[in-house]
Amino acid sequence: RDGPAFEKAVEVAMEALARCAGCATSHKQVSPSHHLVSGLAKAAATLRAVLGDGLAAAQRKELATDMWGRAAAEMQEAMAAEKAALDIARDGRIADLIGLSGIYQRLERPKDAKRCLEDALRDMRAVYWACAPAQRESSQEMQRGLEAALAEL
Repeated sequence: RDGPAFEKAVEVAMEALARCAGCATSHKQVSPSHHLVSGLAKAAATLRAVLGDGLAAAQRKELATDMWGRAAAEMQEAMAAEKAALDIARDGRIADLIGLSGIYQRLERPKDAKRCLEDALRDMRAVYWACAPAQRESSQEMQRGLEAALAEL
C-alpha cells in the first residue's frame, strides 16, 4: 500500500540477506551441507519468496519473478546440500519440497512444481507409514491432499 515504505523494507531485507550469505560463504571450513548453513539458505529463500509475493501484489511482476527465481535456486541448493549430507526421506524435506513446488507454481513452471510434489509424495509414503498412531490420521489426510493437488497439475 505504501510504495516508499515497501521499497525501504525490501532494501533492508536484501541487505540482511547479503550479510547472511556473506557469513555463510566467508568460512571455507564450513560445509554447505552443515545444518546451520542450509537453514540460513532456506530462510533466505523464504524471505525472497515473500518479497516476491509483495512485489507481485504491488504489480511489479518482473521484480517478483526475479525474487521467486532466486528463492527457488537457493532452496534447491540448500535441499541438495542437505540430501548430500543425509540421503534419507524425512518430514523436513517433504515440507521443503511442497514449498519449492509453490515457488515453481508462481514462476509458471508446472513441470518442476509437479516433480517436487511427486518427490514429496514418494517421501511421505516412505516416512508416514511409521508415524505415531495419534498422528497417523493427519498424516494420511496430508497425503490425500497432496495426491489431489497432483491430480490437478
